[in-house]
Amino acid sequence: MSDDEFVFPLRDAFDCINGIEVNVAYGTLSRVSSTVTSPDGVTRRLLQWCPLTAADSLFVDIGCGRGRVVNLIASHVGCPCIGVDISPTELALAREDAKRAGVDNLCHYCQGDYRTFHDTVVDAAKRSGAVRPRAVCVYFYLIPQMINNRALRDEVIRLLESDVVDATVVCWMYLPRDWPYVTVADDRFSLCVYRRSPSPPAQRAAADRVAAQHGAADH
Repeated sequence: MSDDEFVFPLRDAFDCINGIEVNVAYGTLSRVSSTVTSPDGVTRRLLQWCPLTAADSLFVDIGCGRGRVVNLIASHVGCPCIGVDISPTELALAREDAKRAGVDNLCHYCQGDYRTFHDTVVDAAKRSGAVRPRAVCVYFYLIPQMINNRALRDEVIRLLESDVVDATVVCWMYLPRDWPYVTVADDRFSLCVYRRSPSPPAQRAAADRVAAQHGAADH
């Protein structure tokens, strides 16, 4: 199987018969990606592990689909946000939703391959004009064959080791097997956080408080 193809377990995204699998060309998932979204509880948890501010942060969603998470972060935080997806149809819908939400001035959507996102992120951070490395949070909700792609792993490591940005990478639901720099494994929310330096104790404490408040309901 090539990197342009993956096995998609239908039962994970649709209410189909258990065990059915089908080979899907990369990009085909975009036909139904509007129905496969991250719950708001997961987004709130993400913000606890990766606190963003309007002044010095950049949020990026790789495989953003219709842009639900991107538009929500822009609305709640007010920081610049980027959504990257392979589907021009989904990106057009994301832009429309951003305009309806009044955050189209903060959200930039671009067509791209999830395996080559590094330059997009770094270029956006440079354009921000930040004096110090800009705090960047990159979010992934990708299926197993995609999240474990070796080219994607190399891009993630490049970003985490970059001197241009202060990067945090967050994965939800399907977690990579062997990415380095794991700082948080949040089993309750199926989140994994990657940074070169550990999260501050206060940040960990805040995340624990959110877990206690929301419990399993937001899982």
